[in-house]
Amino acid sequence: MKQSIPEGTPIGEIETSLEWLLSHTSGFLGAILVRIYTGEGFILIHHGCPVGFSFRMGNRMVRGIAAQQLFESQ
Repeated sequence: MKQSIPEGTPIGEIETSLEWLLSHTSGFLGAILVRIYTGEGFILIHHGCPVGFSFRMGNRMVRGIAAQQLFESQ
């Protein structure tokens, strides 16, 4: 049986590039919260593959490929 962490439990913080982060999430299923000086958002991960991106800057919401490109540029 595979152990899991209770839903909604934070497990740590890291400062790294999107490329490195995604290369180290194989098997991960959940959301990664992203904080950048201009706002915050999340990446949905399904067994190591990113399946959704979202980012909020004040009243502006960026989703999908636009949010992914924003994360990649940081």
